[in-house]
Amino acid sequence: SSLISEDEDKAEKFLNEMSKVYRYLLRNEEDTLVSLQTELTFLESYLFLLETRYGDGLNIRMDIGEEEKNKFIPPLSLQLVIENAFTQNIVSKTMPLTILISTREDAGMITVCNNVQLKSVSGVVDTESGLDNLVKKYQLLNQPEVIIQDNERQRCIRIPLVLKKEEALL
Repeated sequence: SSLISEDEDKAEKFLNEMSKVYRYLLRNEEDTLVSLQTELTFLESYLFLLETRYGDGLNIRMDIGEEEKNKFIPPLSLQLVIENAFTQNIVSKTMPLTILISTREDAGMITVCNNVQLKSVSGVVDTESGLDNLVKKYQLLNQPEVIIQDNERQRCIRIPLVLKKEEALL
């Protein structure tokens, strides 16, 4: 709502992108898999919302091979991984969260890496339940496992891409 008084055009674009995000959420709730291209189109809208909110506190790069865009992924997988990075890490102008989304590193995988700058969290907060659900979904689909690699500076999550929808068993 603060955007409306500051920048009407940006507020309108924000509302349009937010509408796209909600339509995707509603439309793909029942789908087992969507094309990576479909997921990336959704992700662009979602990232616009985040970039509008966090400004210089967020740095996102994508390096996606054209040949990978016709492969499949469970809907909202990338959003879930990015949301996990926000949940666990400080995001500010002085400590920007940097995220790289790439298919170049591993054949047949999409990798999401972020710098680690952990928040101090008081109380019990389950920051990994979304990732746990993604790992279980891949097991149910009878697909290679999601790989989570952590060190003190970086977290990378490698998500297998499915060649054909028919390969996923549920």
